[in-house]
Amino acid sequence: MPVPRKATHPGLWQVNFALPMDIAPDCFAFVQVSAGGQISNGFALPVALAGQSSCSNPQISPAILSKLDSGGSVVVAGFWVGQVTGGGTFPASSLLSPNIGGHFAEYSASAWTLPFSGPKFGSCSVLDLSYPADGKDPSLPNSFLDAGSNLFLTGRGLSSGTTAPGIESSIGPSYSFTPIAPKSLSLGSTYSTTGRGGTQIRPFTASATLPNSFAVTN
Repeated sequence: MPVPRKATHPGLWQVNFALPMDIAPDCFAFVQVSAGGQISNGFALPVALAGQSSCSNPQISPAILSKLDSGGSVVVAGFWVGQVTGGGTFPASSLLSPNIGGHFAEYSASAWTLPFSGPKFGSCSVLDLSYPADGKDPSLPNSFLDAGSNLFLTGRGLSSGTTAPGIESSIGPSYSFTPIAPKSLSLGSTYSTTGRGGTQIRPFTASATLPNSFAVTN
């Protein structure tokens, strides 16, 4: 049972407690303290396996955790290949629209860890944020990085020379391959994005396979 006691600083309360031996390890275990019907602010508590000095997270490698601990930033590359179907008065299959694009996003430690540090309900996490209407969402990247003036896309059903120019925003460029003819992508086929490099990202190639089927069940 946690027993609060006054610490050495005025206005600060310290709570000492022991973690149960069967608690699940989690780098971002969500914790709140309840006293007299009042709930404290939530915070994240890293929990390691017994006998280990550091926590582990299936979505974040130890190298990234170490970099975040030292105040470094993390660069995440996200590229996608998909199709959007439309409904309404037309058959959905007649409105297949390709959706291909991506970006290189640089996150500070606080922005990257924020989505992991909220309360969890099963496999879902809740992110509760407040910020000015014209301000930056604190969970968004600090910047998008320049990977070149154009990216190139190759794969079945695409014309040669399909490119994506950088789309500038207040935090840097993202990339979107448009226009691509409806129904031009082939299910089960692999598509590759290639960049020749820019001022912040070196040359790269990324590939993804469009699934043969994808069904939303909830």
